[in-house]
Amino acid sequence: MFTAASARVEGYDALDMPTALALDYVRDQQSPSTLPGVSDRPDAEACRRTVIVVDSACDMPQSWLDYHHIVVAPRRIPAAGGELAETREPSALTRQLERLLPTLATTAQSLPSSPVVLRDTIQRHLRRGTTGVIVITASARRSKVYSYAIAAVQSLVLIHTKVRRSLDPSAPPLRGWVVDATNALTGCGVLLAEAVRLRESNAPAATIAQSLNEFRAHVHTLAMPGRFDFIARAARRVERRPIPLWKQHLGEMFSLVPMLHMQADRIRVAERVRRGPRGLGTVLGRCLRALESGTLANPLIAVSYAGPLDALEALPQFAELRTQCTRQQVTLSVAPMSMTGALMLGPGALSVSFASRTFRA
Repeated sequence: MFTAASARVEGYDALDMPTALALDYVRDQQSPSTLPGVSDRPDAEACRRTVIVVDSACDMPQSWLDYHHIVVAPRRIPAAGGELAETREPSALTRQLERLLPTLATTAQSLPSSPVVLRDTIQRHLRRGTTGVIVITASARRSKVYSYAIAAVQSLVLIHTKVRRSLDPSAPPLRGWVVDATNALTGCGVLLAEAVRLRESNAPAATIAQSLNEFRAHVHTLAMPGRFDFIARAARRVERRPIPLWKQHLGEMFSLVPMLHMQADRIRVAERVRRGPRGLGTVLGRCLRALESGTLANPLIAVSYAGPLDALEALPQFAELRTQCTRQQVTLSVAPMSMTGALMLGPGALSVSFASRTFRA
C-alpha cells in the first residue's frame, strides 16, 4: 500500500523508492485504459497516449478543459479558516470572485501545490498506454509552479521506469516535458490550445513540446488591472519592482491603470487607460485590430474577466470582436478570471490573449 512516508518522495528521490512500493503506487492510482465519453472521437487514442497538464490559472473555461481531457494542476490560496482551493468551475469561481476577493485582497496570494500533490494529480489521469506527459506552467520567473512541476514529472517518470521495467522491459517508457509559457493567465490558455491542436493532429509528445517552446514567443497578453493597489502589490511581490507612491496616488486620483503587454517573459506598459468600461473597450479594441489585420498564428482569442461576464459582453467593443471572430472563423473563449489572476490584478480586471508573429502593442 502507498504509505505516508513514500508520499514525501520528490524528484530524483524516487530513485530510492523500492520497486514493490512503486508498483503499489501505480496500481493504486491507475486509471482505466479508456477515457470516459471520448471512445468514438478520432483523437481518443491521442488523448490516452499524451496527457496534457496545465496551471489552474490558465483562464480557460472548465467545459473546454473537460472536453479535451486536460489535467488541471491545482493551486491553493491560504485564507482565514483554512485554504481556498483554486477552481475553474464557473459558478464556484464567480462566488469566490464576488464574495471572497474583497476580504482576501490585502494579504492573500496564490501558491502552487507541492510537487507530491501535483505528481499524484497527474498519476490519477495516466492510463495504460500513456507514453508522454506535457505540463504547461505560467512564467517560471514569476512562480514556483514551474520548478514544482519539474520535480513532480521527474518523480513520476522515475517511478514508472521502475514499474515498466519490472512488468515488461519491452514496454515504451513514460517521458515527460515541462513547458514554461513565459506568459500568464489567458496567455497560458492560448499555448494550451496550441498543444491540444497538435495532439489532435496525432503529433507525438516530443514534437508538441518542441513546437510549444517555439510558439510561446508569439503569444501576446493584454491585461488591464481593475484596481491600482492590486497591481502595485503584484509589482512589489512578483516583479520585485515597486511602483513609486506618487504614481499610485496619481493613478488613484485620475482613475488610471496601466494596460500591460506580456510577451516572451517581458512585461511593459503599453499605455494608461481609464478604469471601467472605457479601459475595457480600449483593450478589446487593440485585440480587434490584431484580428482584423489577419496576423493571428492560430484561430483563438482567449478572454477572462474578474467580474460579471454579462457586463463585459454588453460592451459594444466586445460585440464587434465576437462578430469579427465569427466572420473569420476564430474561436472566442470567454471565462471568469482565476482567483490567481484576480488577486494580482483586482476586481474588474481583464486579460486578453492571442498568438501573432507580427503584432506590436
